[in-house]
Amino acid sequence: MSSYEFVLGTAGHIDHGKTTLIRALTGVDCDRLGEEKERGITIVLGFAPIQLPSGRQGGVVDVPGHERFVRTMIAGAIGIDLALLVVAADEGLMPQTREHLAILDLLGVRRGVVAVTKADMVDEELLELACEEVAEELADTSLAGAPVVPCSGISGQGLDELRETIDGLVEGQKQRSSQGPFRLPVDRVFSLKGFGTVVTGTCISGGVSRGEDVEILPGGRKTRVRSIEVHGETSDQAQPSRRTALNLQGVATEEVPRGAQVVTPGLVNESSMMDLTFRYLESAPVTLPPGGQVRVLTGTAEAIGTVDPVDEPDSAEGIEPGWAGSLQIRLDRPLAVARGDAVIVRRISPIVTIGGGRVIDPTPRRFKRKQRERHLRLLDVLGDEGATLDRRILALLEDAEPAPLLPALLARRMAESSDRIGEALDLLVDSGETFVLSDGTAVAATVLERYRDGITAAVDEFHASFPLRDGVPRNQLRTSLRGDVGRALFEALLERVAASEGLDDRSGRIRRQGFSRQPTDAQRAALKGIADFYRQVGLESPRLAETRATFSERDDLDDLLGFLRDTGELVRVTEDLLVHRDAWQALVAKVRQNLAGGAEMDPVTFKGLTGLSRKHAIPILELLDRQKITVRVGNVRRLREE
Repeated sequence: MSSYEFVLGTAGHIDHGKTTLIRALTGVDCDRLGEEKERGITIVLGFAPIQLPSGRQGGVVDVPGHERFVRTMIAGAIGIDLALLVVAADEGLMPQTREHLAILDLLGVRRGVVAVTKADMVDEELLELACEEVAEELADTSLAGAPVVPCSGISGQGLDELRETIDGLVEGQKQRSSQGPFRLPVDRVFSLKGFGTVVTGTCISGGVSRGEDVEILPGGRKTRVRSIEVHGETSDQAQPSRRTALNLQGVATEEVPRGAQVVTPGLVNESSMMDLTFRYLESAPVTLPPGGQVRVLTGTAEAIGTVDPVDEPDSAEGIEPGWAGSLQIRLDRPLAVARGDAVIVRRISPIVTIGGGRVIDPTPRRFKRKQRERHLRLLDVLGDEGATLDRRILALLEDAEPAPLLPALLARRMAESSDRIGEALDLLVDSGETFVLSDGTAVAATVLERYRDGITAAVDEFHASFPLRDGVPRNQLRTSLRGDVGRALFEALLERVAASEGLDDRSGRIRRQGFSRQPTDAQRAALKGIADFYRQVGLESPRLAETRATFSERDDLDDLLGFLRDTGELVRVTEDLLVHRDAWQALVAKVRQNLAGGAEMDPVTFKGLTGLSRKHAIPILELLDRQKITVRVGNVRRLREE
């Protein structure tokens, strides 16, 4: 594991001394552009390594303070572990300070320190007032109670205390897990001669090693990591909370736009819609109507989104300032998002931060008001931090009924590894709450109740409608069920319903156990008439079309013929030719007699023996072969030896 343990991110109003303070703490000037030095303001993200008194090492992200570069500030704040909020003692809290603080709050940054800079430029009373003002402002945010340290990046006043304070915060922080897919939101892309394309960002989950395959989202471009730098030092591996540079193999810079993510292949969503927990800031200037458009920032990416509150808004006009609830946002272009990602929402114009939240479901179904309760039930489970992975998966499976879900889709939707998804599914299978189909997809066991009655009712109705048939064909039963029931799901459902409801499968037909075909009195009379007809015509029986013409008044003729065939009264010669059992048995006896003692018979001899035309003779000879009464040798038949 790398010795780097944290990422510290700055925040605060322009010209409050963020870059000067970072230079004093690290010795690195984060304003690397000529324009930045000339104008005296930070325009792009700056980075510097920092070493604390304990020896711990980390990285610092220096963000712009100007209101025109808030998007850049948000990109820099993604993935930070600690916030360094900078407030100048001579000016105190300014509009951009409050917006940056709101962003940190919405991002859920819970650890940080306030540096009240330019402490050497004000008297003690004004400094004390500035510190008190900041502490009060923090009271209702995620940084409530954060230490406030007066200091100066010019004179060095308070810097030792600031370093010690940061060191103490790092000591108590929980290290980010290296579990889950590797994700690197890209905040910078450039090309180095002899190396090719390099991307930089803060690793927010998982890890990647040199030589591993990765995927660029959106777009799905596959590539390989040629080399890695962590905080400017060559490394074999990148891990969470590390400023990371990846040299990508065979990729042009234009193939990795700012806002893209470099991720583990197949484990991260590319989505144009998301469900999230949302908080509309009290300071938001307007009501946000359903269908209203906003700017959506997540990771280092930005898109235009259309909002639709899942929870009922407090006002018929839409979402009022101070509202909190579940929201669905549809994006104008796909972004790489995962469950738990922070989202910042800003107005289209004027561009100000108005709210934000966390992604609950990165690939939800389209929200419909008539299904509000169902949608909310799913979000209640997915958004419950106390819910275990198997409970969340079960909620997804139940919500997806009747459609089964692939484990790979569940892994992307839950931002979990395939191994963890497999373990959770095993728990659900063992408890009987889920079963896995032959194609590897998973489905909630509650889907049985959805279809149990439908399957049994369809079988019973078929028996009542067609008493002479030996059950409903499998595919006909599947297509009779409501919804799109795939073959693998149907087979699994049928297996389970058959075991509990007493159904049999006989040669691809599903019937009730103990069912026997019972013709009505009218059908019995018709069966006798048809059997007598075939008995009278003997082996020179008509084709089915002629039989249908003879018995044209019978709509159930095919059922009657099938019953006679299944009971042995009629013998199937071909699909189009039936003969009566008596005529067939007489023919078999005659053939056996004439071929006794090793005699042979060709088709001409057979036609002379039976008086049959070639149209009947050849199919009957072939049936004698299939029934293993005769065997063909060249152009003649002999009795088959027992």
